[in-house]
Amino acid sequence: MKKIEKANAGFLFDMDGLLINSETIAHHVFQDLCSLNGGNFTNEIHSEILGTESEYWSLYVVQECKLSLSSEEFQKEFQIQFEKRLRSEIALMPGALELINWVEEKRYKKCLVTSSGLDMTLKNLGSLDLLNVFNHRVTAEISPKGKPEPDPYLMGASFLDCAPSDCIVFEDSSSGTISGKRANCTVIAVPTVFANRSGFSDADYILDSLEEVIPVLEGLGL
Repeated sequence: MKKIEKANAGFLFDMDGLLINSETIAHHVFQDLCSLNGGNFTNEIHSEILGTESEYWSLYVVQECKLSLSSEEFQKEFQIQFEKRLRSEIALMPGALELINWVEEKRYKKCLVTSSGLDMTLKNLGSLDLLNVFNHRVTAEISPKGKPEPDPYLMGASFLDCAPSDCIVFEDSSSGTISGKRANCTVIAVPTVFANRSGFSDADYILDSLEEVIPVLEGLGL
């Protein structure tokens, strides 16, 4: 395990499924839309699209579920139904607020690194009073390549003016975990219930909940 320089440590957070319960909400919307269009959305399919951008997951779901509509039509309808449910069901994941407060109290720099677009990201953060929490945000529009490529986390580290080797990535997906490791960051994975845990072998730590993270960070001397 490489040593993280405490004075220049940076914290890079995924959003969907890690900080907020959006993956659970998305799963129900995927199931409903696929059922309406002649398909069956499974946990295995969800596992394959975790942490990916909309162009990828919309085409993947349409093809795997053999749906009777185009990927563009599916993506548009998904966004409508997803945003509608988010407004009434969005919530922080257990331990998320405590972790954010801990990072704030320690005065560490932090960046949100998400595969979601800026508009959706701002809506989610705003609804949970988190708009001013992160020093920077990396969203789908500004990263040249998405996860599992290292670009999003390299950009996040650059925004914080931190060496990637001094950054800790928090992820719930295997694609995000691979992205963080390719960027030479320390990765703490908290796999979502829809993820295949075999895809997290590269993570430095695999935990069951964000509630377990703070003792790990303290054990690293942070």
